[in-house]
Amino acid sequence: WRLKLNVQGAANQTVQLRSATTSAVVGVGTVEGVVCVRSLMPFSVVAMVWSGEHRGFAVRTFYESGRSYIITQRAFRQHFNIPRHGPVPHRNVIASWVSALEETGSTMRRRGMGRRKTVRTPENVALVRAAVEQSPTRSARKHATALNMSERSLRRILHKDLSFHPYKIMAVQALMPPDYQNRVILAQEMLDRIPPRSTFFSSDEAHFHLSGAVNKQNFRYWSENNPRQVQERPLHSPKVTVWCAISKFGVIGPYFLRRMGAQQPSLHTVMFRCWKTFLSLN
Repeated sequence: WRLKLNVQGAANQTVQLRSATTSAVVGVGTVEGVVCVRSLMPFSVVAMVWSGEHRGFAVRTFYESGRSYIITQRAFRQHFNIPRHGPVPHRNVIASWVSALEETGSTMRRRGMGRRKTVRTPENVALVRAAVEQSPTRSARKHATALNMSERSLRRILHKDLSFHPYKIMAVQALMPPDYQNRVILAQEMLDRIPPRSTFFSSDEAHFHLSGAVNKQNFRYWSENNPRQVQERPLHSPKVTVWCAISKFGVIGPYFLRRMGAQQPSLHTVMFRCWKTFLSLN
């Protein structure tokens, strides 16, 4: 039977078809070529890798035989003691070795062969570096659009050619000089107030800003080295606060606090009310 092979591999690469049950060779052919098989039992495709010795002998025999593919294949089988049904280089494979020898002086595949780089050129690398250094907080997608290249190519240039990394900018609360000493005083005072064998409530709140504050998960700074930058934002900006607590009694909340100000209860007041209600029920 004659089957058309359509498997991944180099053009005209020699492959074996082996039985899926006995591992016996049931056919030999080339990638993207036609192969004759002796059985239609289930089989697997095994690619053959020819060494430099194999290639050199085949090319030398090809020239000595007057450019005969059949004589070359027979001599190849006899020289390397290949069984009757064992694989030998296909005529297209031998032709590719001869062509490579005449063009490059070697039958081995040259390193670096393939498509030339059309995007990751020195010119484009320089353009990307200049654009990123000018706007390091702009996203890779916007840089790619501005430079008229794909986002994938731009990211390859950033990572492989420029060794840039998108560092995450840390968003912290802006502190005034007196705040540092006040934090130490408050911490010591709270430690003095805690009686032994107390029940602890672990609570936290999350602020969802309504003023368009930057989400730190999407805020990146492209650079070769960590810029150690932070983003400051005001303490009291329009936001929705979500508060929740947990202790050995269970979970308290979550509570959504939409407004905070002089006319509204503070977060500490709301927390006290929640604790008092929870403890009265337990």
